[in-house]
Amino acid sequence: MPRSWLVPALIALVAMPTALAAGRTAPDTITGIARVIDGDTLDIGGTRIRLALVDAPERDQTCDLAGKPMPCGAAARHLLQTLAEGRRATCLPGPTLSYGRIVGMCQVQGRNLSLALLDAGAGVLMQHYLPEWPDQAKAMQAAETAAHAARIGIWGMRAETPAAFRAARRKGDCPADRPVKANVSKNGRIYHLPGSPAYAKTRISGPDEACLATKEQAQAAGFRPARS
Repeated sequence: MPRSWLVPALIALVAMPTALAAGRTAPDTITGIARVIDGDTLDIGGTRIRLALVDAPERDQTCDLAGKPMPCGAAARHLLQTLAEGRRATCLPGPTLSYGRIVGMCQVQGRNLSLALLDAGAGVLMQHYLPEWPDQAKAMQAAETAAHAARIGIWGMRAETPAAFRAARRKGDCPADRPVKANVSKNGRIYHLPGSPAYAKTRISGPDEACLATKEQAQAAGFRPARS
């Protein structure tokens, strides 16, 4: 298994489907130079647009590749940058907002960005929104199925869904498969194991903090054990 999924992800982009919804008129679209915010969000002329039907790992999210942490959120953002950063994007807004952001089906140079991310295993399909995009649903489902079968991107490693990661971060807790809390405080970079005195009250929220699978991962990332 490759140590990084960026290479296979980029290779996977070579021959992907590119259809956007047919029959929509130009006034419905938002067009301009794209700036990439994270793995599934663009800014076009000050308008924040969440890519439709795909949920990419969060910017500070890590996944587990053969027992080693992989910055899958940063990799998803990098992939979208290779596709869209500084290029003219055209986005067709959908009927639903996401935390006040427009949700849109976007393309750059004829390439559907949501489909590109799913093809590369750089996000998960948001199944419950498929009815809003009937013209794209079949291609999106096929892309995720193929990436999953080929173990591309996040499908080739142990990874929380982005939604589960966000839920755990809001609570400041860590999931059962990554229980070690690697925390940054005034006392330095410290990791806490389940059952340790400060474990329950420690919250993981900062960009340099993480939930890790083992204490060895925490030590490799520069964290020391908490003092009893």
